[in-house]
Amino acid sequence: MLALLYPLLACAPAADDTGGGGELPPEEEAPISADTGFTIDTGLAGGGVTDEEPADTLSILQEGSWLMTPLGGPYTAMTGELQCLEILNGDTLEPSCALSWSLTGELLGEGGCAGCLFTFDVSFYLSDGVAEDCYDPELPQSGERWLLGYDEAAGALLREYEGTGVWIPWYSASLSGDTLSFSWSATVGITADEEAR
Repeated sequence: MLALLYPLLACAPAADDTGGGGELPPEEEAPISADTGFTIDTGLAGGGVTDEEPADTLSILQEGSWLMTPLGGPYTAMTGELQCLEILNGDTLEPSCALSWSLTGELLGEGGCAGCLFTFDVSFYLSDGVAEDCYDPELPQSGERWLLGYDEAAGALLREYEGTGVWIPWYSASLSGDTLSFSWSATVGITADEEAR
């Protein structure tokens, strides 16, 4: 009988000095990098590349203009328009997004941007297009109001960002008579919806 027990005793696990059960957790439940608290990015396993080409590219063009009144100034109001095009993967024949807004605004008496020639409280009204077709998360919503000021020295239209009191250059801009023209463009890498490709 002892002869039968010797092989079993030789294979038995050693006693656990810590008082635990002596069994390891299943392999898939084992903690990763438990000593440091960091987890391993498995996307880089096997020498993965971190600067891969984006799946898709999106070219964005926004341009518009204001007509300020009374003509010749001093200005108290403005009307205008803003157009936005988004072109997915260079397909200029079929933009993935085309929007138009009508703009109205009143001169802001106080609280405008420092150094700006004038600042308007501008309302945006979507007049054409489907906003859900667009990718840019910073596009105005219909009925939304932005504070926008013209900094002539910088050649820029500044936006007071989200009520923070911080003025950010938003568009390149130039003034000719009573008309302010502005634009912005960029190309970015994105992952587009399958249906949009």
